[in-house]
Amino acid sequence: MAASLSPCPYCHSEQLHFVHHLLTHAVCCEHCGACGPSQRDMDDAVNLWNIVAQCQLGQRSPALEQAG
Repeated sequence: MAASLSPCPYCHSEQLHFVHHLLTHAVCCEHCGACGPSQRDMDDAVNLWNIVAQCQLGQRSPALEQAG
């Protein structure tokens, strides 16, 4: 996993963990219970978590810039 995790976009906690269910992974906040989108690839779960976090802070993520 190359990308670091952004703090929770809802409560700003850095107490995060991964949830694994069958073939999917998601990032979840231990403080408020928010979870990111479930993905088959853990790196994709991290990237989507970070995109949500950046959007909540009003920032444009590099992934959104590439998408147009």
